[in-house]
Amino acid sequence: MVVGFSLLHGIAWGVRGPVILSMRAEYFGAHSFGTIMGFSSLIVMLGMIVGPIFAGLVYDNTGSYEIGFTLLALIAGASSLLMLWAGSPPPRPARRPTATSLAETQEAPAA
Repeated sequence: MVVGFSLLHGIAWGVRGPVILSMRAEYFGAHSFGTIMGFSSLIVMLGMIVGPIFAGLVYDNTGSYEIGFTLLALIAGASSLLMLWAGSPPPRPARRPTATSLAETQEAPAA
């Protein structure tokens, strides 16, 4: 069971990381990527703090982790469904070239 868990967990995290990062870039663009990563890290950190405390409190009151882990798994499953439900981002309007971007694309004069 340990090997099966390791394989499943490794594949799940190996897929989740790149998919989440690419979704953030697609939805919010490169100019907002750092801000979005910062705010989402706060939410993830909150879950990492509250999750174990919640599971421990459930164990203290019931003598079992089953209810706490089941609720946490349902919350994680609901977030996965919300990600699937999000759909594709709307198309971005074409950017008009600026004077700076035009100057950068022109070749330098030959010496």
